Amino acid sequence: MHFKLVSFPRSGSALTQTILWQCFGLTTWVPRDGGAGARSTEMESYFGRVSDRFGDWKAYSASAAARGLPAVEKTHEFAKADTQGPSLVIVRDGRAAYDSFSQFREKLAGQPLALEQAVAHRHWNWSKHVLGWLDYNGPKLVLQFEDLRKPDDQILDQIGAFLGVSRTGDFTATVEQMHGLRPKLASHGNTTLRAANMEAVVGDDFWERHGEAMRRMGYER
Repeated sequence: MHFKLVSFPRSGSALTQTILWQCFGLTTWVPRDGGAGARSTEMESYFGRVSDRFGDWKAYSASAAARGLPAVEKTHEFAKADTQGPSLVIVRDGRAAYDSFSQFREKLAGQPLALEQAVAHRHWNWSKHVLGWLDYNGPKLVLQFEDLRKPDDQILDQIGAFLGVSRTGDFTATVEQMHGLRPKLASHGNTTLRAANMEAVVGDDFWERHGEAMRRMGYER
């Protein structure tokens, strides 16, 4: 079966891919290469086989089916009227997501993006992304980044039941380890620090634009 791993950029997709690999033996396919650094074999203990992550989708999904495993596609896409299929949706505090997204764009893509611009970004709209998936009528499991940093058995059981797979291992990685190995690829994960930075710079504007989605996810100012 084809599952989607959905998140707004910088919201925990790398962390979730690591959980899927270490705890369930599942690799996650991405639609395009994230750069030479992302292909490094030293990341295999976190994300699984390089050939699975960046290979041909048909080959990857056929291989997964032959092993009786689901095919999982990482995506940042927005939910649409014609979106179908089961989706594992990861949500991070919007303040932290935007703060990380702003730094990521400047460091990796070389495209400076001020926090004021990030919060008002027309395309990468955190609220639109989150609310769209919360209202998605298809099968979905919504999890929060903050709970995935050290997932307990209940969360892992939820993931396994949703994907239809059994536990094969324990989650041993940390966000700090991933960030240390690939600082440009993986966020340092300090949501509290990032949220405080956003509040200090564009707090009122952020809550005016994104307060509804924040409240629906249980995030407070």
